[in-house]
Amino acid sequence: MSAGTQEQYSNQETKGHARAKRINVSISTEMANSLNKLIENEDVSLTEALRRLVGYGDFVYSAIKDDGAKVLIEKDGTTREVVIL
Repeated sequence: MSAGTQEQYSNQETKGHARAKRINVSISTEMANSLNKLIENEDVSLTEALRRLVGYGDFVYSAIKDDGAKVLIEKDGTTREVVIL
């Protein structure tokens, strides 16, 4: 975790599902803008936008780091590779 990030965890038992964690974090303006973009474009809640973006990130991270896959983005005849630093 980066400096200045405060986390408070509390377990929540959800019926028939894995336990959820409640966290409070400080995010950058850029991250807030990314969340707001998804909220507006997809008409979803903040919680759903965060779930989706974390899910997308986990998918890409796992593909590259765990599976050794290459993730490519093609646009306008140009191909770029997603690299995890």
